[in-house]
Amino acid sequence: MPRPTVEVDKNKLDSIIKELESKNTYNTQSALYEAVSKAYGDEKVTPSVVMLRIKQFGLEIKTQKAKISADVFRERINNAITGDDTIKPKAKQTTHQLLEYADSKEKEKYLKVAKSTLRGSRKACIKMMCLQCTNWQPTEIKYCPCTGCALWLFRPYQ
Repeated sequence: MPRPTVEVDKNKLDSIIKELESKNTYNTQSALYEAVSKAYGDEKVTPSVVMLRIKQFGLEIKTQKAKISADVFRERINNAITGDDTIKPKAKQTTHQLLEYADSKEKEKYLKVAKSTLRGSRKACIKMMCLQCTNWQPTEIKYCPCTGCALWLFRPYQ
């Protein structure tokens, strides 16, 4: 069942945007969307709804998209690839706790997956859960008989 469409008044949205942009300067469009959703006064009008309706109605906004330098972008990509811990983990667990029942060989092998899991990667979380369930045997995941598992359709190594 699709989500219900949130009705937004085009004129009201346009007037709020013009009013906010005349009073304040926003560093990013997301900051503008956040301010517009608060000013609109309806809890159903979230920042993402504001963004979609601005595009749908073809409204012009003065606020520019956020720009990051090439160096910062490269650093973020390198951190994501190498698994560097400069990205703050979202979870309260540690890699040691995730790999608690794995032997030393498996700990080395799956350390990168554990770090990605702690940073919030859904794919890595599913992979880590399946590995833990199959006692760290990736070949067993392919033949997993637990079709009732919520992650069965999304399991790696299919």
